[in-house]
Amino acid sequence: MEYNRVHVSGKMVGRDEVRSSPAGVRLCDLKIEHRSRQPDGTGWKEVRFVARVRVSDPYLDMLLDLPLGEPLEIQGYLGRQSHQDAQLIIYAWAVHRLNQE
Repeated sequence: MEYNRVHVSGKMVGRDEVRSSPAGVRLCDLKIEHRSRQPDGTGWKEVRFVARVRVSDPYLDMLLDLPLGEPLEIQGYLGRQSHQDAQLIIYAWAVHRLNQE
């Protein structure tokens, strides 16, 4: 059995305009910046990256109201950017704020 699951947290550092897919689904791509320490052999390694995340309803409206820099938890899977572009992107099936007051 093959698995493709992503569970990552990070700060939202960019957000594109909302658009519609050919099927009429509202979409928005955002960028998250992740930083963590991960085990690496006999020690620890600092891991940093920026990832593109594609979000649709029901989380879209919540994200549009948040400021850049907001910490988020993303759950989803990796897929191609598009049929023509093989670049990987995270397709979110759940998005949660980490700084809920």
